[in-house]
Amino acid sequence: MSQQIGEYRDTPFILTSRPEGYRKAPLQGNVLELEVQPFTREQRNRFIQDWYLCRKKQDYKNKVDLGVRDSAKRQADNLIAQITASASLKVMARNPLLLIMIAITHENTRSLSTKRVDLYKEICQVLLEKRRRAKELPISLSAEQKLIVLRSLALKLMEENTQAFTLDESSPRDKTFKQAKALIQEKLATIPNQTLSPEEFIKKDDQGVRELLSEREQEEIYEFAHKTFQEYLAAVAITKFNQQQKEKLLQKVFADEKTLSWWRETIRFYAAQTDASEIIAVALKNATVPVLTLAYQCGQEAEQITQAVQKQLKAKFEEGLNSEVLDEFSLAAKVKLAYRLNHLNHDLIESSSETESFNAIDSSYITYAEYQLFLNETSSPTTLANKRQAQQPITNISFWNANRFCAWLSLRTRKELGEPGICYKPATQTERQQCRCEEDQEYADKGGIRLVRFQVPEKYAQLAYYLAAGQWKEADEETHKVMLEVAGREKQGYLEVEDIQQFPCEDLRIIDQLWVQYSNGRFGFSVQKKIYLEEGGKLEGNFRRLRWEKVIAHLVIAPLTGLYARIRGRVKNDEYSAWERFGDRIGWRVNNDWISTNQVVYDTLALYTLALSGHLPSGSVGVRGYGGGGGVAAGLRILIFSRVETCKV
Repeated sequence: MSQQIGEYRDTPFILTSRPEGYRKAPLQGNVLELEVQPFTREQRNRFIQDWYLCRKKQDYKNKVDLGVRDSAKRQADNLIAQITASASLKVMARNPLLLIMIAITHENTRSLSTKRVDLYKEICQVLLEKRRRAKELPISLSAEQKLIVLRSLALKLMEENTQAFTLDESSPRDKTFKQAKALIQEKLATIPNQTLSPEEFIKKDDQGVRELLSEREQEEIYEFAHKTFQEYLAAVAITKFNQQQKEKLLQKVFADEKTLSWWRETIRFYAAQTDASEIIAVALKNATVPVLTLAYQCGQEAEQITQAVQKQLKAKFEEGLNSEVLDEFSLAAKVKLAYRLNHLNHDLIESSSETESFNAIDSSYITYAEYQLFLNETSSPTTLANKRQAQQPITNISFWNANRFCAWLSLRTRKELGEPGICYKPATQTERQQCRCEEDQEYADKGGIRLVRFQVPEKYAQLAYYLAAGQWKEADEETHKVMLEVAGREKQGYLEVEDIQQFPCEDLRIIDQLWVQYSNGRFGFSVQKKIYLEEGGKLEGNFRRLRWEKVIAHLVIAPLTGLYARIRGRVKNDEYSAWERFGDRIGWRVNNDWISTNQVVYDTLALYTLALSGHLPSGSVGVRGYGGGGGVAAGLRILIFSRVETCKV
């Protein structure tokens, strides 16, 4: 393809590829690479709603009335509720193809398993048999009979280190399993009273097999629709192995990192269906970091594990925390953090409302090992100097550094769970008192970190991250951006008076709460309003009768003296003086001059040293072209204060 692109430079080429295949042979030269992203929560929910509406339209011959829409909505809401109540379902539903299969399964079964391995089993049962049976269509082979063939094929593809197969034994294509026809014929021959050929088994629509496969028609090359189906079916085949076959396979899988990477998900699927003691025991004898990573995953997902092996795994974990080898320490610390987050987030049920959030507070404090993992991933990696402290709660962490840890942790969790609105923050004294734990008495007043998990609408996730990370300038700009988005003024670039007067209270509350909680009560609109009132300011007052929209919409920001001349005659002197005192107090006025945009203080140490409570969000939020505190910024900010009061923020 690179050669053809080079020869036909004026011709646009659009190519699609599976990520794994493209990474092995990327295009050379000046090409634009785009990667399909996982569904967000909103995209997923919209897809489910549209999918069910399309299905209902088909059932009623394209008729759409209130009854059809209501039926589609009920089923869509039921599926969304089941997905949002299960962490494993939420992760799977981020993939568009898997979501389609989940929806098809839900349509036929109404109830979904929350265990990953069981859901794959349900999907296969629905596609291969239940769907046709529900429609009272003829069935030549049962799902179990089809699976005899498919799991043998999947296992062979895993052994051949490929996803592609063909029924043409003379195919010239590389990295393609070419003995599939013979294998399928062999397995079909074991099924009594059937006459299907391999071609009919694969290609006939009434078998349901085609829905589990994808086909490159011109080449007659087939693959499982998603690699995880190949891995699941291969794992089912492994459950039929005798002891000698299992031992041989595990020795092969753990022999080198490349082989382990290829078989990892298959082994996880296998462990979830059986006693994983043997897998973990063999892994502990081949204790490289990748092997131990798989062992810990199997330990969490296994159907059962003997107590003796559980003790061995725990001992290996504790040994890793005390290791001088960075990779071993990091793995153990990641496992410890994963256990914590699994416990903290196990009850995570997302809301169908964007504004509702669910909070949870951790039952213990962050340890030295977990905090060191944060430092390793954000600065220079190292192991713990004092190994005995590894599992002890860390102390003497400043409020700002605790926030940065929470910002880092939020990004990790959002990626793992596919929930962009998940956030963490250090627990306040009130939150600790409402939900006490044993370690509070010793560590609450020693700079320890006890986590609180909460959720914000997706559009505020970036703002929450900037604030937690102490990136005040970025947070200031993001506040301006999201307020324009909420008001529908992105193109205009600034807010009108009526935008502020009608600004949704819930959005204003979320913005303010994020500023307040991540600044330890130092910043936020509500903090600024309080200071303004303390300096004798009034909310709206005489400003109510001013035609501020004309000033904001049509005035090109003039020198401050000119702008004051326009408004000062219509604003009482005491109110104007209150605004000046307010500016002096929060650092928007220095030596009787209003600061400019590039003089806004964003450095955490400087903000703390200068005691500039209320300095942020800056006066540039909602305004075009001026970042100080005079002029239009004054009028808009007072209106925001009035809205804060009205909304009881």
